[in-house]
Parts: sequence; structure tokens; C-alpha cells
Amino acid sequence: MKNNRILPILVILLLTGLGVFIGIKTILTTNQSAPLVTSHPEVVAVSSQPAIETGNKKKITAVLRGIDKEGGRIGVYLIDTMKETSFPYDLATSVKSINDQELVMAELPFGSILSLEVNDETGILSKVAVSKEAWDYKGVRNLQIDEVLSKMQIGESNFMYDAGLTVISGKDNVSLRNIDTSKDILEVRGIGEKILSINITTGHGVLDFTDYDDFLGGTVEIGYDVFDDISDNMKYVLREGKYKVVMKNGKLSVNKIIDIKRDRTEVLKISDFTKEMSKSSEVTFNLSPSSSSIYIDGREVDAYKKLELDYGEYLVRVKAEGYVGWERVVNISKPKTVMSIALALKKEKPEEEDKDDDGMAEPSTDLEGINVDNTDDSEEDESNNTSSENKEDEEIKVRTDSTKTISFRKPEGATVSFDGRIIGDAPCEMAKVTGEHEITLKKDGYETQTFTVNIEDDGEDVVFSFPEMVKSRD
Repeated sequence: MKNNRILPILVILLLTGLGVFIGIKTILTTNQSAPLVTSHPEVVAVSSQPAIETGNKKKITAVLRGIDKEGGRIGVYLIDTMKETSFPYDLATSVKSINDQELVMAELPFGSILSLEVNDETGILSKVAVSKEAWDYKGVRNLQIDEVLSKMQIGESNFMYDAGLTVISGKDNVSLRNIDTSKDILEVRGIGEKILSINITTGHGVLDFTDYDDFLGGTVEIGYDVFDDISDNMKYVLREGKYKVVMKNGKLSVNKIIDIKRDRTEVLKISDFTKEMSKSSEVTFNLSPSSSSIYIDGREVDAYKKLELDYGEYLVRVKAEGYVGWERVVNISKPKTVMSIALALKKEKPEEEDKDDDGMAEPSTDLEGINVDNTDDSEEDESNNTSSENKEDEEIKVRTDSTKTISFRKPEGATVSFDGRIIGDAPCEMAKVTGEHEITLKKDGYETQTFTVNIEDDGEDVVFSFPEMVKSRD
């Protein structure tokens, strides 16, 4: 009887325990599958530099915006995350061009699209290379920009850009609004159909005029592109570089070489130039070697004919095969002008450093011009006698290189004077002295010749061979 009572109780207890077990298991299963809810989702850490993992290194694509050589860091714009940041580098950092040539960090142009590898442990750049995925268009003119649709057009090709577009002017990061699409020459870089950076390789400036009332109603010429009537409030946006400005009104004229600098305004005050500039000069050339070609304001002239030039400034270029080119701004201001120019032999090396497309030396920015024999009939002899003395009064930067020489080969037998100091009879030589100098050749029975030369500090010997001297008429 007693056992009959216990059995139901055991069954009830067993069923109760089984129910509790199932309930607990259900609760636990439900809690494990449910999402974790937080009121602060921003605390979840997300990498600001999405990258391709390569062992212990991260690979990142970025646009170069700056280099801190002293601090050993580069500033970049991360393309994937659209954020600006910087990375340290050291002597162990590999830097390569798009052709896998070894570079130093300073050789990378701002605006370059780079593939970066960052050491995950140190945070230091292990490799910097110009991205092989990037394209690079140089010499872009007339870039079309649609700021509303964030589109650009180069020729017939259309591209997109975004707010992270890098625009470089010199070494400065500037706004897209700094670009004058009608004047500037650009280098444009991108990947696929997206433009990532624009480098303003040739910018623009402004030419303004003041005090030109006497020329109102006349005409103005600026280089080969501008021909306009002179009116009030004249102002022109021009591509940076040198320009010949010619203003005319009847018999009155002014010639002036101006140098337009990027993002600057050049003010040309016409009242600073006398009305005598309407006069002209008879110009004679004396060139060495005799095969030299001479260009006045970009136009070739006959070096063996006298030239009639109005008073004013002219951009003069002389070149000859096998010789270093010469370029200066020359001021013509007397009835008679003799221009004597001697070119130095070009150094025999394959590289042509610091030369323009014509093999010319970089033009001088010295708008004071050169020593030109500007004389009138009454003072011609006096000018020739005092040229060396005036040369000594000028502040000229020179350097003597005792390891290199200046040789004077021809004309043989002529007495050579260098800045008024006699060197000897040709052939002769002296220690190299850089800078601009005056060489005079004298020989009994022959007319004296004087040349203005520019000797470069290039670590090379210099050799001059002047034309044969002309017999005197006496």
C-alpha cells in the first residue's frame, strides 16, 4: 500500500524536473542566438585605413600631399577612406618609380598616386612606390570642369572627381578654384575613370597698367596672343612667363619685357618710361662662333645685317650647335648698339641638365640685362674705353675654380684681356672664374673686339674660339 503511494509521487517529480530542464535549455538557446544590443554603437573599433594584409604589412593607396624631410614623414590622402593622414619613414624605406627605379623620397612629385606598405608592428613605411594602376596626363590645357556634377573632361574623355581631389600649385595644396582652365598647363593623375590629383605645372598671373593716359586710343600687344585697343582699366590674366609688351599711339611707342609670376600681379607703370622710347637704334651683332643664330623676341634675325630697333627691352637668344645657349633681356637706349656675345663649348656629357627643349640654358631672371655697347656717335670711343671700369663697379657674383681652366684658342696671336686684365696672346689659358665677364681681343693692324660671356659654375673646363679679327682700315 505504501509503495503504491510513492510511485505516483516519483512520476510527478520526474515530470516536473524534466519540464524545468527543458525550460532552462530553451532560455539559454534563445539568449545565445539573439543580437547583442548596445546603446553606444560608436565604441565598436573600425579601422580607419582599410588595407590589404601582406604578412605583417598593410598595403594602402594614397595621394602624396607633402613631405616633411626633417621630421621624416609624408602627408597623404587615403583614397579608400577619404581621410588625410601622415606616415613616418626612415632610411630603410624603399622608394620606387612606376618603372621600379630607386628614388629618394624628395624626388616624388606632390600629387603622385602611391602604393604604400606599412609595417604593422612599427607603423613605419617599408615601401613607397608610384602606383602601377594610376595614369598620368601631362601638358593638359583647357580642362573642362563641371562643379555641379563633379565631372571633368580632357579632350573627349570624361572623368569623375570628389571632395578629396588634391590640387597642387608648386608645393602648396590649393583649391580647385585656383585653376584658370584657359591659361594654366596641368598634370592630371587618376585611377580608372576618377581624377585624384591635379598639379598646376604652369600657372597664371595678372598684368595691370597704370599712368598710360598718353597712350589711350592706341594699341597694345602682349606676346603673340594679345592685340587690343588701349582703354581705361586695362588688366590681363596671362600664363606665367616672359612677354614682350608693345604700346603704340601714333609716333609714341613703348617696348617692355615683363615677367609674369604665378598668382601675382605685375604692375606696368608707363610713366616710368620716357617718350624718347619712340626713337630707334642701329644694332650690330658680333657673335662667336660665327655660325651662331640669334633670336629677338622669338624671331630669328640675320646676325650679319644691321638691325633697326626701337628703344626698349628685348629678349635676346643666341644658340649654336655644340655650344651652351645664351639668353638675356637687353635694353636698347642709344642711337648705336653693338652686341658682342660669345658662347662657351657645351660639356660633352649625355645628360642635359637644366636645359629647355631647345638645349638652351635656363633664361636669366635678371631684368637689368647685360653689358651692351649702347653708344651714340660722340661717345662711342669713350664707352669702349670705360667698359672695363664700369664692370668693376658692378656687384657681380663670381667664383674662382683653380681646378678648372678657361682656354682662349683663337684668333691666334691676339692679346686676350679678361675684365681689363691681360691674360696673354692666344692660345692661352687662365683659372676658371664663373659669372658674366668681358673679354677683349687686340692685335696690331686689326680692329679691337670685345665680347660679353657668361661662364657657368658647372665644374667643367671652358674653351673659347673667337672669329678671325677684321683688319683695320687705317
